[in-house]
Amino acid sequence: MGVGAIFVSTLALSELQVPHSPPQNQEELLAATLQIIVSFIVLCSIIIRRFRLTISAVRRNANRVPYAIQQMAYLFRSSPSVVGSTLAPSR
Repeated sequence: MGVGAIFVSTLALSELQVPHSPPQNQEELLAATLQIIVSFIVLCSIIIRRFRLTISAVRRNANRVPYAIQQMAYLFRSSPSVVGSTLAPSR
């Protein structure tokens, strides 16, 4: 969407008049604001897509986190020398 929108807006600007400092008609107003609006829409599209991909990656990997925690807990339970020397108070 981004490259196509920027390309079409650039083509449209080449056909429109150069706007005066205060735009005097609708065509000049369009020429003055077209690039700003298209750039904002493209930027929002990129941000929303990145956010959506991040959320889907978190959902996809959400089931792997408890398994990793279980494996770490198993490692600490299976080696009492490590747990006894670092975590448990000495008697």
